[in-house]
Amino acid sequence: MTVRTLAIRFTDLALMLESSCAEPKPGSDWVRPQPTGKGRILRGVGVTVEKLSEHEEDHFVWDSIENTFGIQSPRRSFNVLLCEVGGEYGIQGVPFLISVHLVLSPYTKVEESFNIQAVHDILRYGIPSKNIPKELRENYDHFTFPGAVPRTFVGALLLAGVARPLIWINAKLQSQLLVRGILGAFNAVALMFYARAVRRAFGKEAGVWYILLQASQFHVIYYASRTLPNMFAFGIMFRSEIALLLGTITVYHWLQGNISIRREIVPAGVSGVLIALLVSVPIDSFFWQRFPLWPELSAFFYNVVSGKASDWGVHPWHFYLTSAIPRLLLNPLAYIVAIPMSFVPARRHAALSLLTPSLAFIALIKNPHGTDSCQSLLSSLP
Repeated sequence: MTVRTLAIRFTDLALMLESSCAEPKPGSDWVRPQPTGKGRILRGVGVTVEKLSEHEEDHFVWDSIENTFGIQSPRRSFNVLLCEVGGEYGIQGVPFLISVHLVLSPYTKVEESFNIQAVHDILRYGIPSKNIPKELRENYDHFTFPGAVPRTFVGALLLAGVARPLIWINAKLQSQLLVRGILGAFNAVALMFYARAVRRAFGKEAGVWYILLQASQFHVIYYASRTLPNMFAFGIMFRSEIALLLGTITVYHWLQGNISIRREIVPAGVSGVLIALLVSVPIDSFFWQRFPLWPELSAFFYNVVSGKASDWGVHPWHFYLTSAIPRLLLNPLAYIVAIPMSFVPARRHAALSLLTPSLAFIALIKNPHGTDSCQSLLSSLP
């Protein structure tokens, strides 16, 4: 006799003793176990042993023991502690850790130069209203160093708009740290909103584990305050690879029957494209003085259609699998706990709903010209 079977029989005995000693209260789900053609009814709702999964039986056993004897299961005690302590400190820890990484690594890399310089130019020179072409070309850095393709000013304009009042209040603030701190705060909020969605979809414990795992990883926390185009996309989608990730998620849920083309996909897709065009095209056309201009479309044609991305170096075909993903998943719990637990039958469906779109995204984003980078995968990590 297994421990589980013994626990079920012990629980049945406890229920029989309770039901024989007192009348059931109105609304109570405790009843004397009764034989049926398919098994013994264990609860007043009519669920039989054969119909309960192992996960449900475990919960039922401990529910019965807790209600009868007041003894709480070790697993539930741990989960209560996890949700109370881990949830509180985990959520607070994300912005704190982002701030720590910002202070310890305050300088920028070449990939961040466009956005940080754009924020600087907006804060320093303002947005011209007279002699616009002349003022922009004389003061703004992107006319001197335009780069291979035009980049969007939307993120830089938003950061400058939030930072400007704070600089007016205290002119001694270090502008670069301030701007990066604002971006880090936005991304921290985005991660916490995602954690809340995980909690609604998969339960409170899953949301807490998500926050703890995310806080203990390096790359997302480190890059959250850095002005890479990929990190702006955590809160605002104006990157083509984010659109691709959204596409894989949409296709997966459509195939699963969770959403429909007419009611959800088409309205969301059309509205998303219209918002992107209405926001990006006027702003970027103004700052680049090229009408009309949609930078992401230009970048897509340059990198994918023309294949010019290979001019900046290439990686072997297995780069994502053998280098990028292992480096992005530095937390050993990802391999010891998270991946093995995804194969547990009770969690397999939920794991597939999260992993399948991300893996499809990684397969599709693999550049045929070999110009891959870890930053392209950052959006799929959460």
